[in-house]
Amino acid sequence: DHAYFKLNVTFSSSAIETDYNVSFTITYNGGTTDVITLPVHCRGIDTASSSSSGGSSYKSKPKVIVEAYTFLENPIYAGDTVQLRLIIANTSTREAITNLQLDYTNEAGAVIPAPGGSSSVFLGTIDKNGVRAITLDLQIAPDAEAKSQVLAVTLSYEGTKNRSDFEEKASVNVPILQKARVRINDPVV
Repeated sequence: DHAYFKLNVTFSSSAIETDYNVSFTITYNGGTTDVITLPVHCRGIDTASSSSSGGSSYKSKPKVIVEAYTFLENPIYAGDTVQLRLIIANTSTREAITNLQLDYTNEAGAVIPAPGGSSSVFLGTIDKNGVRAITLDLQIAPDAEAKSQVLAVTLSYEGTKNRSDFEEKASVNVPILQKARVRINDPVV
């Protein structure tokens, strides 16, 4: 089961850009409760930028980027199932985006979706100058080379004002290690 929710939070002006652990208390219909702690990413918003168009008919393009990423497991070994946490940001101060879809692939086939997962994820809408966090479960191939593998990320979306289709590309480096394997056989005389 999944639960989706939108969190509107105002951080103190002295808050620094980082992940904060925020605890939520969930009360179920039967009266039982659970406390869940989630990491929430805080990033600054530039309030000094001017939004004046100066009479120009220029239409801006909302730009979506992978702002940050981290692996919840470290180090990453071939054969492991790992979690990749992505922070996706809409850098536009003028326009929200909608129908955001994230697709990822690894050309070498060393990084694939974990069992039961998909290489395509629908993220929906991100407000102007907003962010969305997502965690992907990835499977590292047991025979993956001990090197950094590139995970190609494609972000497809639409602007909410002009309804144009856009696509951005990004990459995430997956540093893979191989565990040392030693086999000792009985000597043959």
